[in-house]
Amino acid sequence: MRIGIPAETRAGETRVAATPETVKKMLATGHAVMVQQGAGAGASIPDAEYQAAGATLVSAAELYAQAEIVLKVKAPTEAELAQLPANSVLIGLLSPYQAELVAAYAKQGITAFAMEKLPRTSRAQAMDVLSSQANIAGYKSVIVAANLYKRFMPMLMTAAGTVKAARVVVLSEREFTATEAEEPVRSPMLPRVLSSAEARAFGSSALRYWPRPL
Repeated sequence: MRIGIPAETRAGETRVAATPETVKKMLATGHAVMVQQGAGAGASIPDAEYQAAGATLVSAAELYAQAEIVLKVKAPTEAELAQLPANSVLIGLLSPYQAELVAAYAKQGITAFAMEKLPRTSRAQAMDVLSSQANIAGYKSVIVAANLYKRFMPMLMTAAGTVKAARVVVLSEREFTATEAEEPVRSPMLPRVLSSAEARAFGSSALRYWPRPL
């Protein structure tokens, strides 16, 4: 099978669907692998590394015209979807809960596998894309929060005195509407449901930063 790895075109997306290491594994099973030129640039993977792994570098048009299986991180844009030939296979984070996207896949005549829908079982753990990416997003959110907080995050005990640890509650990835402001929200950091007012009162500042990994 001819497997294509296109560059991600959605704003802010720097990941790529395959690395040189996974390219080697696909080639070892007898598949041909095409990588769009510059696909790994956002992830700091130069084209030369894909070539060294055995992949063929192609343009976006060549990739979509020839690939039988397309691996993507995010769901394709309307323009990308239009380039996918009928009967091709698309694998990635395809937002299966958006009915209009699912309908577009069906209309294009492709077979789509949404990685979000993989069973949460031990056998499928190696293909997990939810908890693994959420873990990375959570790690980065702490780094970004520490940078924006402008103070120390951990408690520091020195000869000059003690600096209290920062108290942070992750509320949401967006601002609450007037109606939602009084509705309870579950904090992933705490064992019970907090109202928005309680969450705001929990600490001197609450940073509403929760990057979406998917």
